[in-house]
Amino acid sequence: MDLVTLADVRTLLGHLPKETRAKSTWQHIEAELKKAANGGGDTTDLWAALRMVLMLENVKYRLK
Repeated sequence: MDLVTLADVRTLLGHLPKETRAKSTWQHIEAELKKAANGGGDTTDLWAALRMVLMLENVKYRLK
């Protein structure tokens, strides 16, 4: 999955198992996504946090 837009991140979150989404790291990603989507957050914060969580979870990804 290519993560380019906020909608892509939302889709990713929707594919995660319930147990994974319950982790505090993924809860933080969801909170940052909501802030960015509502114009109240910096997308840089979301992408930085997402990259860190993906590294912690050993998920392979490519930057676009």
